[in-house]
Amino acid sequence: MKNTFKYLLCAGVAFVLAACAPNELSKPDMGSLPNISSIQYTVEQGDEPYRYIFDVKTPGVVGIWDFGESGGVVTGNHVVMDMPFSGAQTASLKVYGKGGVSADSVEIPFTVEQGNLSIPGTPGYFLTQLGAWVWDKDTQGHIGNGASNATAPQWWNAGANELKDAGCYDDIMHFYDTGAYLLEAHGDVAVNERAAIEYAHVSEAPGGTTKYPYVEPTAPQRWSLSGTSLKITNGGFPSYVLPEWATLTYTVLVLNETTLQICAPNTKDGNNRFFFRFIHPAE
Repeated sequence: MKNTFKYLLCAGVAFVLAACAPNELSKPDMGSLPNISSIQYTVEQGDEPYRYIFDVKTPGVVGIWDFGESGGVVTGNHVVMDMPFSGAQTASLKVYGKGGVSADSVEIPFTVEQGNLSIPGTPGYFLTQLGAWVWDKDTQGHIGNGASNATAPQWWNAGANELKDAGCYDDIMHFYDTGAYLLEAHGDVAVNERAAIEYAHVSEAPGGTTKYPYVEPTAPQRWSLSGTSLKITNGGFPSYVLPEWATLTYTVLVLNETTLQICAPNTKDGNNRFFFRFIHPAE
């Protein structure tokens, strides 16, 4: 009798479990992934020259907007953004619906009439609104070089105050929110040996970094920042003269409330890049 009861109990449990097993036919229809090519959206300028409004018009989905360095990722179908940078911009749009997030994105170009670099937390704000920049001369590695794919100095990693006789530690860099740039040099600037012939018009390149009188460009200097690419035009440079300094693009490695760290290729010396680290002057 006991055995018969056990068999009946097992059979009953098996029946209940089978009845509760998932049935493919009973799953709710989650729908397919949204097709980004069918999504309708608009981009319009707001009530300020730097303010833009991004709307997703297609019902049943929610927009995922990626503004990169200008504002990061924002979710919503009505997004109002204050853009820090002037000129041509691109926003990337994905959407999600019942079926999940769209597999593809659409790139949306637009042009900002006048950026607002005073927006807290943005790269332009850090560069322009918190004061001027000087060499972080007390920190090892404030200048140095390494391989073209390096992210920090490798071969030359200058120690604290190592360039005290190179004429650069009293330089002050100003990035203005108007886009103007000024190097406040006090007589001399540091010049890389590969740039000396072109910059200082000497007949023979010296060994190592040498100081030469600062030659201020005749045209007003300008700066621009796109993503991590920093340019200083009209002959400007960030205190240290590298070969082909007038056409270099600097890569921003660190930019925050306290530190600006950049690097640039040494175009006259093969597989090589230089690193520079700056801070705000002590009060």
